[in-house]
Amino acid sequence: MATGPKKIDPDALMQYFEQLYETPNQVQEKFLYVLALFLVQKRRLKLEGSRSEDQTSYLQLSGTHGEGNFDIRDQNLEEAEIEALQQQLNTQFLEEWE
Repeated sequence: MATGPKKIDPDALMQYFEQLYETPNQVQEKFLYVLALFLVQKRRLKLEGSRSEDQTSYLQLSGTHGEGNFDIRDQNLEEAEIEALQQQLNTQFLEEWE
């Protein structure tokens, strides 16, 4: 019996996003940014606006199920880097959920 590509549950991704948001480190901050973009695309987060502070831009997001406000630092990533990080996230989630 053939199965198609596994779907990643946006609610589970949202939980992971919230965990990362609580304790981000330098590397995870890029994951957090890419994950935030993905969750906006999946309509699980919504973009409320943006703000700048000390030459740094932040995306202001909120969860569509009432989750708090999240300020995510804009990472100014190149398209190729975003794609590479998305691939790493996909691989990580598919391994964890097998």
